[in-house]
Amino acid sequence: MSRKGTTGESRAWFVPTIASGTLAPTVAEITAGTDITPYMPRNGFSAPKSHSPIDASDAASRQDKNIPGNISAGEITLIGYRDSVTADDDFYTTLVDDTAGYIVVRPFGGSSIAHAAAQKVDVYKGYIAVRAKNPWGDEAQKVTVTFSYEAADEDLAVLA
Repeated sequence: MSRKGTTGESRAWFVPTIASGTLAPTVAEITAGTDITPYMPRNGFSAPKSHSPIDASDAASRQDKNIPGNISAGEITLIGYRDSVTADDDFYTTLVDDTAGYIVVRPFGGSSIAHAAAQKVDVYKGYIAVRAKNPWGDEAQKVTVTFSYEAADEDLAVLA
């Protein structure tokens, strides 16, 4: 067993277009996207899920019973650093309100290793709902981006 953390291991891109109806990106589509990993702090990605249980209780028992119901995708939260040089401020200039696209996350493989065919990725299709500047403080300037998604698939193989 080889367990790994996300720091230095995971990588994330904002990809404008994925042609596949199955959400599986190609190497070229990921290359056309923006690597947002170097702009994100270690806690900069969150993709929560929840569900609405369905009541399945019966009169034979006092115990309430539930079965799995609808899955709520929630929203992805991305936190990124600002850069005072506009040409280097890719996180801020790419993730703009109402921009449609895909968040592609490779959980394993190294954050500095190029993407390649057959690697496993998670893909979220949606749009940037809002980009908000974080409060001022004694830290580097950051923004929080909320990404609302309508479709997601995990452990997809990158296509050649």
